[in-house]
Amino acid sequence: MAKPTEYIFLGLENENKLILKADGVAADLGTVIKMELQFQGSIKVSSDNLEDDPIKWAQTGYETGEVRMTLGQQSIPEGIIEAFLIIYDPINDNGLYWGTIRFVVTDVLP
Repeated sequence: MAKPTEYIFLGLENENKLILKADGVAADLGTVIKMELQFQGSIKVSSDNLEDDPIKWAQTGYETGEVRMTLGQQSIPEGIIEAFLIIYDPINDNGLYWGTIRFVVTDVLP
């Protein structure tokens, strides 16, 4: 099965919305304290779920398991790139691999 593709439009504030699931059920992200996208190479985008962070979850109005990413202002090179999603909580303080996300990063609108 092909990985889903998300788009990042450099310089813009578009959101990518995902629902994280475990065994087909939306995951409760209420105890998650940090999320990180580890892109190919040494690029990392990290978030503590603060108002201005590029990755947010478990906010008022979010669905169970919903993660919103606003990545257009990050230093990510153009092209097709994959990132590992790592989540941290009190039980998994060294991080837990959640999956790989494929991104198309561009400064050209469709």
